[in-house]
Amino acid sequence: MAENPITIREAIMKRESVIYPTTHINQRLDQIDNDVSFFDSIEEVDLVMQGSKVVPVPSKEKPIRNFPHKDNSQIGCIEIHEHPKVGPEGSIPRGRYIAGIDTYDDDSSGTLSLGSIFILDLWTDDIVAEYTGRPLRADDFYEICRLMLLYYNAEGNYENNKKGLFTYFSKMNSTYLLSDVLDYLKGKDDDGRRYSGNKAKGTTASTPVNEYARERIREYLIQKSVGLTIDENGEKQEVDQYKLYTMRSYTLLKELSLFTIEGNYDRHDAFAMLMLLREDKVRLSRGKDPREAQEQVVEEDPFFARNYDKRFSN
Repeated sequence: MAENPITIREAIMKRESVIYPTTHINQRLDQIDNDVSFFDSIEEVDLVMQGSKVVPVPSKEKPIRNFPHKDNSQIGCIEIHEHPKVGPEGSIPRGRYIAGIDTYDDDSSGTLSLGSIFILDLWTDDIVAEYTGRPLRADDFYEICRLMLLYYNAEGNYENNKKGLFTYFSKMNSTYLLSDVLDYLKGKDDDGRRYSGNKAKGTTASTPVNEYARERIREYLIQKSVGLTIDENGEKQEVDQYKLYTMRSYTLLKELSLFTIEGNYDRHDAFAMLMLLREDKVRLSRGKDPREAQEQVVEEDPFFARNYDKRFSN
């Protein structure tokens, strides 16, 4: 398709180092581009504290949906795909929602890096909220993340190579919202380099962990999902399709379609943190994932044995 393109999207497809199912992702992007009402159901909000409750209010800002972007001075706003579901007791079940965060430490930067967070509903396996942007102060981004975690009663995994987010959450007595270091990654985050920052919470984004996260992203994108299509008689029919065809995170899909290891992809990196936490929850819920049927010992995961244990034992 890249060598004999029909559309502009096909012409700019990368032919080498393709990690994700680019053709299918681009088809999903085309579906969204051709749906004039696609974004109508996505709420653009800010979250504010009213007493002890976090409530959404209409935002004066607009979400950042262009990628690549030209500067990092874009504030952006929260995009709500689905509000949190309340249980029979009137509260949001703890453990239903999880989040992945790509953070930064500096108020100003010479790079194009943005902060990003995604929240996933484990019951439906769908992204329900997201934010990508760079407010004037790093603390403002941390507060957006904190309020999103509070609003969904969610647990958030983040790249703990950087210390700013943990410091802010500690100051706000909110570190309980951050995931502990994932047990199944312990001992697998060392690639010979030294990292600074907190090591009790979050995930160290080492080379082996990043590669493992990319495998989990790909696995998520191509898992089978049931969707709806309209037949020639105008009737709805269920069809089996890849999960990526139900994804509503437009700019994340853009990043995934253009992703290279060398580039700066903030949404991708937040999504990677989310997929690592999702994997942890899958491992804890035995029998709900085909891979769990083998009851595999984590330290013997073939990915690490194949790619890292032998390499670093020499």
